[in-house]
Amino acid sequence: MCQANIKLAVLLIETRNPNRVMTDIRYHPAFSLRAPGRSYVLKRFHPDRLTFRGYLMEARIWATSFGQPGATSKFIVIGRPRSGTTLLTRLLNQVPSVQCDPELLHYSVASPRHMINRLTAKASTQAYGVKWLSYQMTEVQRQRNIRDTLERMAQNGYRYIHLTRETFDHLRSLIEATHINRYSSLDGAAPRETTNITLDSAAFKDALHWSNTLLDFEHKLLEGLPVLSLTYEADLEDQSAHQGTIDRICSYLEVPTGPVSADVKREKLVKIENLDDLRNIS
Repeated sequence: MCQANIKLAVLLIETRNPNRVMTDIRYHPAFSLRAPGRSYVLKRFHPDRLTFRGYLMEARIWATSFGQPGATSKFIVIGRPRSGTTLLTRLLNQVPSVQCDPELLHYSVASPRHMINRLTAKASTQAYGVKWLSYQMTEVQRQRNIRDTLERMAQNGYRYIHLTRETFDHLRSLIEATHINRYSSLDGAAPRETTNITLDSAAFKDALHWSNTLLDFEHKLLEGLPVLSLTYEADLEDQSAHQGTIDRICSYLEVPTGPVSADVKREKLVKIENLDDLRNIS
């Protein structure tokens, strides 16, 4: 049996047995899904994959990463979009001993692992990390061997911070942000008027499936690796929890902590008029 037929057989077995533990992350359904409602290039490829911007950034990083002190503690923040990863990143960057870069893997690169290693090598803080969203793994970087990549990085001292959010609220927040094309608001930003929208229930159901599939992918991806698990509801939603959350992370990374305060403001810019009906779908 050729390799392609073996892969197809494994995929069919996993599809027919959804409760079976995934033995190979390369065949997870997350790799065959794309965010609902997105008109991708040629109806297939994520536009952030079909650009040279990531490769140019990767080349600049490689050329400037030699002869630097490097970080002694290394980490990666993993989560779905709109799970609070931007807020967490901004809080971490207020700690003098920590640097956490935002979505550097937003665009396709030749080797995420080597690029992160080079960034770690040029860091001037004790701890260095990056944010890597799960949809970027499955739709942009398209690394079928991503589990192997994270295992090798763990063996090299990397630790993982997994941030999750209740799926309905996560998806509602993502839809609202996408609708107005505004994903975060800093203090002092000009206010905007609220927009009322009504969502199609069938499309929302598809979006729930996509979101839950990504969450399952994240859990299977990180199983058995060194992970600090956080939730948006318990660790970030209330500003009074921020300092304790950052203290826990710094303890996990074995670096000194520092005072933090949120500089991102909450705005209710979109009102979903059939929100109660959509809750019944979930």
